[in-house]
Amino acid sequence: MLEPPRFCESCGRRMAVTVSPTSWSARCQEHGIVTAISAEGPIAGT
Repeated sequence: MLEPPRFCESCGRRMAVTVSPTSWSARCQEHGIVTAISAEGPIAGT
């Protein structure tokens, strides 16, 4: 799974990020929520 974005691509504000074992969500106060779910599952060897 890729790292979640820490800054909004639209305005550059720092976002509130929540990470779980299978997904993440990031919320910008101005532009709302961005989410992703990994289809691969856990990374082997970690």
